[in-house]
Order: sequence, then C-alpha cells, then structure tokens
Amino acid sequence: VALGREVGEKARELMMAGHPGLKPADACHLATALLTPGIEALHTFDQKLRNLDGQLNKADGTPLKICLPDAAGPVPPLLGSGLQ
Repeated sequence: VALGREVGEKARELMMAGHPGLKPADACHLATALLTPGIEALHTFDQKLRNLDGQLNKADGTPLKICLPDAAGPVPPLLGSGLQ
C-alpha cells in the first residue's frame, strides 16, 4: 500500500495521541491497517504494537486486532528453500 497523505496524517495523529514509544514506521504500519478496507488484523512480532490490540478503531469503527503471526501456517516458498 502506498504511503499517501491520508496514511501519513493518520500516522502523525497516532504518534501525537500519546502512544509512548511509537516510532514513525510503526505508526505508518498501524495507520495503513486502520485505513485499508478489509483488513481484519495486523500481524506483528513487536510487543509494543501488540499492546495496542483492540485499542484503535478501523475506519469502519471496529477495533483493530493486533496479534502474533500464525506460525502454524504453511512455510512461504522463499523461507522454505532448503532451510530445515
């Protein structure tokens, strides 16, 4: 997703809203997830972001789920090439 004006402004809003330690790149990821239709969850290994689970509302007014990636899913081809 392109980082346009709307995402940039939402990212700035998130950083100024009192979320301690929220870095610009993280704010852009959150803003993108919040503004993109059809996004159900943001998957991340970053505990600081996961602490925001359910605290931020998407454009449709529902809370954004922020969780760990599903490690039980299939191994992506790039990562599965001979690495065991």
